[in-house]
Amino acid sequence: MRDELSRKYAKALFELAVEQKTVETVVKELHAIIDAFDQEPKIEHALISLQMKRSAKDDLIEKMWKIRLSPLSFHFVRLVVKKGRVAWFRTMKDEFETMVDDKEGRVKGKAVVSQLLDDADLEKLAKGFSEYIGKQVELKQEVKPEVLGGVAIHLNYQVYDGTVRRRLADIKDRLLAAS
Repeated sequence: MRDELSRKYAKALFELAVEQKTVETVVKELHAIIDAFDQEPKIEHALISLQMKRSAKDDLIEKMWKIRLSPLSFHFVRLVVKKGRVAWFRTMKDEFETMVDDKEGRVKGKAVVSQLLDDADLEKLAKGFSEYIGKQVELKQEVKPEVLGGVAIHLNYQVYDGTVRRRLADIKDRLLAAS
């Protein structure tokens, strides 16, 4: 439910940002809000808190972001706080960025590997997947020794698993099915 609602909020914001031609600005502002939460966690906690009055939350938002954010981003933050969805703000930002990437023909993903790949190999992998899916693929690496070897590519909600661990599990399943 959290992801679904976050996607709905992000979609509404995205559609308005496209209409107002402020997509890049909104992306930067969403990052600035998350940065503020990261630098001073008390801000996020206060906005999530059920004990803090709505008027106090409005005052805090006003002081922090009224002149720093575009009207669209400012009103979005106010709506998120009013609806009690601040805990989901990071997911909303991620969903918004996914929509921006999709509009621009780009997909961000991760390559899960047992050992760090060099930049050239990572670029080859990204290029190969770009050709396969027809979009520009940008990959970050995540090292997990338990994959044993190979690579698992996570793109949005799909996983392309070419790890040794997955192959061994497949062999095990076939052997068990045959016996």
